[in-house]
Parts: sequence; C-alpha cells; structure tokens
Amino acid sequence: MMNIHFLLIVGYLIIAATACQAPKEPPPTNNVPAAAVPAAPPALKMHPDYPNIPLAERGITVVSKKGWDKQTMDFHRNYCSDMLASLDSIDRATFCDCFLDKIQYYYEPIYFKEAYEDQKIWNQYCLAEAKKAYLTQKK
Repeated sequence: MMNIHFLLIVGYLIIAATACQAPKEPPPTNNVPAAAVPAAPPALKMHPDYPNIPLAERGITVVSKKGWDKQTMDFHRNYCSDMLASLDSIDRATFCDCFLDKIQYYYEPIYFKEAYEDQKIWNQYCLAEAKKAYLTQKK
C-alpha cells in the first residue's frame, strides 16, 4: 500500500514538473481582451465502440467501461490539484477533472504516470481548457 502512495506522489510530481516547464506567461489582468482567451481546443475523437469515451492515443484499449470508482477519482482529483498548486495561470480543477475523466477508462489508477506520458493530445486539450477557465474567471 505504501508503494502505491509513493508511486502516486512521484507521478503527480512529474505532472507538476512537466507543467512547470511551460513558458511563463505574464499574470493576466482583470480586463482580459477577448482575443487573449484561447480558442476552444478541437473536439476530441470519441471511441467508436464507446461513444461516451474519448479515443486514446497509441492504440491502447479500454480497460474499464465504467471508469474509476468515486473514492479513487476523488483521491486523484485532490492529489492532482495539490500537485499543481504552484501553477497560477491555469484552473487546476478544470485540468485535473478533464484529464482524469479521460484516463479512468484506459488506465488503472496506479498507471496515471504512464497516462500522462502517453496521452499528449489529452494533456494539450486539458491544459487549453484549464487556461481558458482561468482567464474566464479573471474577467
């Protein structure tokens, strides 16, 4: 059990470190021009056999049609948000919800690190959503 928690901590630290490597943007003002708000990311392709599940990269298969249980999802959402606490230019809850809502169908919870490394399109999509949510809140 201790190894699982250790792996979760290391994985989320990797997520946070990778996100911190993004170029720093100047802090937004309260009067953000409409042109500064990122355009909506392109829609994700959905899985042909499961229309409620986005299609993953690398040809991986769905391992759970129902996704993670509520307790597991709540743990990962809280942990993800805590690991991204140092990032002040995105809405952490939006990013975490977006990303975890996708990987829960393809990855067992212990493999979230692999999900983050494998699913570049989801990362970009969720980061754009989180930036958009942050800027919208600042208006």
